[in-house]
Amino acid sequence: MLVNPLKFQICSVLFVFFCWTGSSQSEDFFIPLNLKKAYEYGTRAMNGEPGENYWQNSADYKMEIIFDPDTRELNGSSKISYSNNSPDTLSEIVIHTFPNIFKSGSARDRDIYDSDVSKGLILEELKIGNELVINNVKNQNGKQIYSEATFTVIPLKIPMLPNSKTELVVVWNYTLNKETHLRTGQTSDTGFMIAYFFPRIAVYDDIDGWNKYAYTGNTEFYNDFGDFEVEISVPENYLVWATGQLTNPSEVLKDKFYERFKAAQKSEQKIAIVDFSDIGKDITLSKTDNTWKYSAKKVPDFAFATAKNYIWGARSVDVNRESDRLLTIHTAYDPKSKDFKKVNEFTKESIEYMTSVFPKVDFPFENHTVFNGLGMMEYPMMANDRSFEDLHRSRWLTHHETFHSYFPFLTGLNETKYAWLDEGLAMYGTNEFLRSINSPLKDEIGFQNFDGRIGYDSDFPIFAVSKYLKNPTYYNNSYPKATAFFLVIREYLGQEEFTSFIQKFVSVWKGKHPTALDFLFLLNESTPEDLTWLIKPWIFEFGYVDLSIGNVTSTEEGYKINIENKGNYPVPVYLDVTYKDGTTANILRPVRVWQNGEKNFLISLGTNKEIQKLVLRDISLIDANPGNNIFTFKTRSP
Repeated sequence: MLVNPLKFQICSVLFVFFCWTGSSQSEDFFIPLNLKKAYEYGTRAMNGEPGENYWQNSADYKMEIIFDPDTRELNGSSKISYSNNSPDTLSEIVIHTFPNIFKSGSARDRDIYDSDVSKGLILEELKIGNELVINNVKNQNGKQIYSEATFTVIPLKIPMLPNSKTELVVVWNYTLNKETHLRTGQTSDTGFMIAYFFPRIAVYDDIDGWNKYAYTGNTEFYNDFGDFEVEISVPENYLVWATGQLTNPSEVLKDKFYERFKAAQKSEQKIAIVDFSDIGKDITLSKTDNTWKYSAKKVPDFAFATAKNYIWGARSVDVNRESDRLLTIHTAYDPKSKDFKKVNEFTKESIEYMTSVFPKVDFPFENHTVFNGLGMMEYPMMANDRSFEDLHRSRWLTHHETFHSYFPFLTGLNETKYAWLDEGLAMYGTNEFLRSINSPLKDEIGFQNFDGRIGYDSDFPIFAVSKYLKNPTYYNNSYPKATAFFLVIREYLGQEEFTSFIQKFVSVWKGKHPTALDFLFLLNESTPEDLTWLIKPWIFEFGYVDLSIGNVTSTEEGYKINIENKGNYPVPVYLDVTYKDGTTANILRPVRVWQNGEKNFLISLGTNKEIQKLVLRDISLIDANPGNNIFTFKTRSP
C-alpha cells in the first residue's frame, strides 16, 4: 500500500523497546526471545531457511456474499476448513473482524467521518465443529468470549489437537463505509471496493502463537494461505471483479459481453469488454440479481470490487519465463477517469519489467485487476488505485501496487511486524522501474516525506515492529528508510547478485511465512563475506546517513580529499569532480571502506587540473545533511 503523505499527522511512537545498541552481541544480530525459540525448536534455521520442523496452519473459505449497493449492506455466510498443522493443542481460536475499525468506540490511527461510525461487523452465528458458539448474536457456550475491536478470542470446549482439522460456520453482516475510504469502501456513485470484509481466522505461528493484533488503520495484514470459493450476488448490471478466476462468466454476462470476455483471454491487444457506448445498457443476464463465482487457490486474502456503468478492458499477455501460462490483465474504471485509459498498458509494461528485469520472477497469478477506486492499496490479484491527472503518477502507482503481488502475497510476509520488507522492496523495485523509463518521479517520490526528520528522535531502527509505530515514523521506516537499505545492499552486491538473492528469497519462502530475521540471515548466508557490520547499524540501531566533504588540500600530485562519515549508517562514496576546464571525473569507493567503523576516508586524487567543485552523490537518497556534500573552490591553494 501507498500512504498519502499529505494526510500524515505527526504522532508520537507508542513506546520504545530498543535498548540493544551496544549490547554484548556486538558481532551478531539481535534475536528477540520469541524468535529465538523458533531457532531452538528447529522451525527456522540460522541460514535463513525454514527449519526441518517448520510448519504453518491454513484455512480454506467457501463464502456466499450478498451486497446491496443502495444500502451498502453486506450479508455473508462462510464455511471454513481450518487445519492445525502445529505441534500444539489449541484451547482457543482467534477471529479477526476488520470492519470493526468503524465500530463505535474502536481505537483508530486514522480519522473517519462520523457518518461511517457503525455497529461494526455483527456475528449472527458462529459454529465451531459441532458446537454452536454464537446464535442470534448471543454467546451459547457459557464461556467468556474476549473481544477487542477487530479480533475476538473464543475458548474451545473441545481443544483442537495437533495435525487436525475443524470446520467453522460463520454468518455475519455489516454496512460498508461510504465517506471514509480506508483501503475499502464506496468509491463513486456506483462503485465499491470491498476488502477485509469477512471474519477470518487469525494466524497461529511458531513465533507468537495466535496473532492477537487490533487493526487500527495504520499497519496492514498477516494472513494464512488458503483456497477461496466465493459467490457474490449483486443487482442487475453491477459487474464484479475479484481475487481469483471468474468461473461462470456465461451465467452473468449477456452473449455480446461474454464473447468479448472470452476474446480477451487470448488477445494481446486490449479488448473493451464494456466500452463507453455500452454505458447505461444491459450488461448482465438477470434482471434482478446475478451471482458471480470466483475461485482462488493458495492465496492469503480475498477482495472484490463491484460497479455499475464502469468501463472494463482486458488483455492476456505471455510474461512468464518458466511457463507458457498467460496472464489476463483487467482494468475497471469510472468513465470520468482521465488516466485509466492508459492503466491497462501501464500494468502490462510493469509486469513485463518485473518478470524480465526485477525481481525477474514469474508473475505469481493468472489474473490481475486494477480497479479505479479512491485508494492506493493492494490485494491478491487486485489493486485499488485512485486516478491522477499526471500520468507519471499513474504509472508509478500502478507499478508499486502490482509489485506487491510478490511481497507480501507470494511470500506471506507479516506486514503487521515487518512492513519495511514488503513496502521497502515494493518502493525499491518501483524506483528502479522509474529510473529505467527516466521518470521525473525517480529518486524523489516517497523520499521527500522523510526530509526534515532524518536522524530525529522519531527516527527509529528499521527493525522496530510496525504495529507499534505511528506516523510519520511508521511511514519513514516502511518506505524511504527501508528502500535506502536495499539501495545500499544492491550497490554492495551489484545488481545481478542482488536480483539473484531476491529470487532465492522468493524460492525459499514462497507460500510460507518468513520473518525479517529469516530475510537477513538468508542475505548474510548468500554473500561471500559476513555482512553483520553493514546490516546491524542499518537494521538494528538508531542512526542516519551523513557523509561530508571535510578538508581538501592540494599536493604536488593533485589533491587529498577527506570524506567524513558523520552518521553511523555506512554508504558508498560517490564523488563527482568538476574541473575548471569543464571536464569531469567520478570517484567511486565501495561501502566497505567503513567496514571497521572508520569515521574518515582519505581520497588521493592525482591530477594536474584545477578543481572547481566536488559533489558527494547520495546513493541512499536519505542523507541527513545534503548541504555538506558540496565543496566549491575559488582558487587553488599554493
